[in-house]
Amino acid sequence: MTEVIFELCGFSELEKPMARIATMMTADLFFPNGDYPPLRSNVIRIMRDANASVPRYVAHEPFELIVVNCQEDRPWQYTYQVAHEFGHLSTRADKRFPRQDGNMWIEEAICGAYSIYAIRAMSEAEGPLKGGAQDYLHNHLNDHRSDEVDADWFARHLPEFRIATTLTAPLMKLSGYIAARLLVGQVTADNRAIMDTPLNEDHWVYLSDWKKRCNGPHTIPALLESLGSAPAKTPMKTRQPHSLGPVAEPRVVRALRRLCRGQGRRNRWILLGWPAYGAAAV
Repeated sequence: MTEVIFELCGFSELEKPMARIATMMTADLFFPNGDYPPLRSNVIRIMRDANASVPRYVAHEPFELIVVNCQEDRPWQYTYQVAHEFGHLSTRADKRFPRQDGNMWIEEAICGAYSIYAIRAMSEAEGPLKGGAQDYLHNHLNDHRSDEVDADWFARHLPEFRIATTLTAPLMKLSGYIAARLLVGQVTADNRAIMDTPLNEDHWVYLSDWKKRCNGPHTIPALLESLGSAPAKTPMKTRQPHSLGPVAEPRVVRALRRLCRGQGRRNRWILLGWPAYGAAAV
């Protein structure tokens, strides 16, 4: 277990309480029991800068820094953004930055799925953020719908995936495809396995090597490999991002209830201002 201190920087007094709850819920979902990768620092600074061009997980700094650009008092937009960056942090994307083997699209698609899982879990947990999360799930994640994703679609978009360095519109659909078919625990474990997978410009070889480091038959690399062949006769049961079936793990609900009762938490908090950094970012 890693004890982490979150520093929320650039947040107004009005939005700090909800940002704090959203951060804790999202962190508990992806890093249960403090299961963080080896970090540059036990302090994770999350800075809100509405003028930043894009949210980013910052590389080339001696500490962990995430920048979000959500508007003030938008906890669901914040959750969507910080979940994506937690996906990069989970697999220490800074160690591969800038990734140049043509497979950055895989990491971006996974991080897009992190956003879906976070909003979906929040929409199912009783508390002050539930209603807004349900609205966000229904009305703001339509770009992640994966109805058209199949082997032909994948083959058409693969060339542009190979040069993608951010979450593009087609990759959002692939994120939805992943989130509709795999449980959050499987995806977080598969994402962590990227840390130990050597880079390879042949993405099929890369997927095969990565799959060997994952557990179980239903993994992200296996799912992506299946898109490189003919569609299965019996498609896997899917779940679109706007679906509200039970996927939030009980610990997330318990965590929110403890937070709302004001009980102590394993993670400690410092709420302060922090200067902007012009470092490279993932």
